[in-house]
This record gives sequence, C-alpha cells and structure tokens, in this order.
Amino acid sequence: MKKLLVMALVCLGIFSVSLSANAQMYYATVVNCNEWISLREYPSTSAPRITKIPLGATVKVYIAYDDDQACPRNGFYYCKYGGHFGYCLQAYLRLWE
Repeated sequence: MKKLLVMALVCLGIFSVSLSANAQMYYATVVNCNEWISLREYPSTSAPRITKIPLGATVKVYIAYDDDQACPRNGFYYCKYGGHFGYCLQAYLRLWE
C-alpha cells in the first residue's frame, strides 16, 4: 500500500493527494532507441539521470488517474527498474497488452 501511495503522489506530481482508486501497474519493454534510455528523477529531459535502461529491458510502469491530471505526465511514465523509481519517456516504452 505504501508503494502505491508513493507511486500515485510522484506520478501525479502532487505530494498531498490521496491514492487514486484507479492506479494500475503495467509492464513495458524499452523500444525505439539505439542502446538505452534514461530513468530520470522527475518528468523532464533536463532532470538528473538515475540510471540507464537498456533496449529490450522490461520495466514496471505505474499509471494513476485523477480528476485533473493523469500519467503520462509531460510525456513521461512513472517507472521502476532495477530497484529504482523514476520517469521514462513514453515514446520509448511499449506497454504489454
């Protein structure tokens, strides 16, 4: 439960919001890049890189919906890879069906 609450707060970019009942976790594969993509601290290409995620790797994508705002945020998904949480550009992730 704590992990879902943190995910929802970070994904929505609001630190005082309650957990959305519509929060969901998906798996995705890294695609559309030459070698790797960045897992970033916040949803911006200028955000510091936490780690690199190689082409073809699997990540967990957390999507939470709110009345005013939904992920992806600024074109980024909130993700987990290798024990790290952060943001990846949506264009480089293919969600599993």
